[in-house]
Amino acid sequence: MVSKNTAKEKKGGGVREKQRAEEKSEQM
Repeated sequence: MVSKNTAKEKKGGGVREKQRAEEKSEQM
């Protein structure tokens, strides 16, 4: 999973995933 996160961060998708994780944590 770490390798996938790194690849997504390079593409700039990591930021979107971080925002999604924050939204999920807020809902929970």
